[in-house]
Amino acid sequence: MAKSTDGSTRLDAGFSDMRSPITPSGLQKTSSSKIYERSVGYLPFAKLLNPTLNSLIMKVVGGQMARDNIRFTEYAESQLQQRIKIERRSSTMEGTSRKDFAHYLLNSRDPQTGKGFEYSELQADIGLLIAAGADTVATTLSATFFYLVHNPHVLSKLTTELRSTFVSTSEIRHGPKLASCKTRTI
Repeated sequence: MAKSTDGSTRLDAGFSDMRSPITPSGLQKTSSSKIYERSVGYLPFAKLLNPTLNSLIMKVVGGQMARDNIRFTEYAESQLQQRIKIERRSSTMEGTSRKDFAHYLLNSRDPQTGKGFEYSELQADIGLLIAAGADTVATTLSATFFYLVHNPHVLSKLTTELRSTFVSTSEIRHGPKLASCKTRTI
């Protein structure tokens, strides 16, 4: 749920696809990818390596972290391509575009030059958006569940509110106790 919610606010798509690095099995690969980028990015000769970081050579000689990084980069690229297609389609149909992070990145313009972001900048930003929420959402949800389990009276009130207000889990949007749990966790 967290991954899908996080993905929908960032890229108008959930990350329930098993090929996504942002699935339970993919979170470790995402972390591995980021560790790889940080490790290699600070080497004295990083600029020389940069052209080969996502190449077939690194798939063979770079180890698992390099392969995870390539997989994550390819996934981010596919998400960017998909989001650009959605944005182009919605721009021809008045008012149907979802106003998520990607929408604003794709439509932002420098006030002085009128230019938008370069494609390489969009690639980097989309990768950052995908990775940024994975750990923070998981940590926040873990903390919420931890505090609910350790405060049974609050869990009981929340359960009562949710069961009396909503017919199914897909309807759950907001409520006083739910808002209180979110606020206190954060």
